[in-house]
Parts: sequence; C-alpha cells; structure tokens
Amino acid sequence: MASVITAREFKLLLKPDRFQTKRSVLEFNNELAEIADDLGAEYEAFDRVDSELREVRFFDTPDAVFRKNHVILRLRRDRSSGWPDETWEVTFKRRSPEFRESADFDVNSSMKDLTVKMKFKEEIIRGDAPRTIKSIFSNNYIAYYPVENFELPMSRIIELFPGLKALDLDPAQHVKAVNNARVLEIGARLGIFTFGKNAVAHADLAVWTRPATDKMDVLVAEFGWSYHMRGEAAKEQKTHEAADSFFKAIQQPLEDELFDGTTKTALIYGYAEE
Repeated sequence: MASVITAREFKLLLKPDRFQTKRSVLEFNNELAEIADDLGAEYEAFDRVDSELREVRFFDTPDAVFRKNHVILRLRRDRSSGWPDETWEVTFKRRSPEFRESADFDVNSSMKDLTVKMKFKEEIIRGDAPRTIKSIFSNNYIAYYPVENFELPMSRIIELFPGLKALDLDPAQHVKAVNNARVLEIGARLGIFTFGKNAVAHADLAVWTRPATDKMDVLVAEFGWSYHMRGEAAKEQKTHEAADSFFKAIQQPLEDELFDGTTKTALIYGYAEE
C-alpha cells in the first residue's frame, strides 16, 4: 500500500496535426517559452531537443474489466537505437480519482529478481470547465522483464499480480492486447519549469503514432511536466499552488490546440486499426 505521494505530474492532451516534424516540436517549445514568460512562470527551454522511441501495448479482457476497475497493465519497450531493447518495461497500476482506492491497492508482483520502481503520483489533468483542474491518483509498480506480452488466462495474471484477488475477477477470462493495438511513442524533453526550490519540473512531450512506413500518422500528443515531492507537504503548499495556478492559466493560450479527453490510455480503448 502507498501512503505518501512521491510526485506530481501535470498533463494536457494536444491535437495531433501540429506534431508532424521535429521542427514543429521546436516551434512548440519556443511558443511554450513565450507563454510561460507572459504568465510569469520560470521556464528554461532546451536549445537541443533529443527524443526517444518506445513501443507501447496495453492488456485487458475483451470487456475491459481492468479499465472498469481503474487498473492498467502496460508494456513499453525502448526502440531509440533502431534495435528493440531486450527487456520490456512492465507497468501495473491502479489509477483512480479516489485517493484511498488507489493508495490501498496492492500493486506488487510475484515476479522475482527484477529491477523494480514504485511510484505513487498525483496526476493533475483538465477539469470539466475551462481553466480548471482535477486530480487522479496513480499507484505504480514498474519493473523490467524480458516478457513480450500478457496474453494469458486471468488466473495466471492474478498469480503475477496478487492484488487483483481483491477485485473478485473471473479467473477463466483471457487477457489480450487492447484492440490489438501497437503504438509507437516519441518522447522529447523540452525544458525545465521552476515553481520553487523543491519543485523543479521537467517538461516533456509524448507523441503517439501508428506504426507506418510512408507517413507520420500521429494519434495524439501529450504535453506535461512533473516534479518529485521533497520536503514537508504543508511547507511546500505555496509551491504546489503556483504549479496548479500555472496549469490552469496555460489552458487559455493553448485552448485551440487542446484534444478532447484527459489521458492517452482512453484513446487506446477506442483505437481501431486500419
């Protein structure tokens, strides 16, 4: 179980049309620096924007029982060098608007001898009205393992992630890749926001594309920034409020570029291969 938030992560989905070339990313970063200056935020844009390429797949039952229970099972593999990495990043998480529902869920795995990271994040996303925000809480198990997929009976998935026993799932169900979708994610680190001494945030852009040989078929882009929680939460309240206020304010100059929805994961569940 998690009890302390380890990071705060701000996310905005952007329309895909803009991000077709590397130049478009650089132009967006220049625009971002101007917006930050206009809004009185401290932002240092990187002169050089490097990128990485990752393959992404999600797993669930045909009737999306994981999604209905706020559970995510995801595989990611680095392909930045051209050669696929020999290991996959396995992420098993519960992400819920209810703090305790996420925090009290056991995300540990029975898989042994793996490099493991545990994260409990507050994810700040757009609210239901313009320039508003809301939080979802994400309890994450992240490990690195030479597994290619989780197309397995639910009984086996429960063995790997025993916390699922609490959800009373049907062990006879079969878990498959969601919509048989394989997405390539291009990630770029854009710069650094500073909201306070203990809130130095890395700004990132993640662009999801369909695998294609003759065109850049962008599905969606996600812009955001995150920082690790340091110091006592009460003493850092002004810092958190400054980050929240900027997230509300930046929605206005980016209004025409905002994509419907709040998370990339929802897009996968509506994905249709052509």
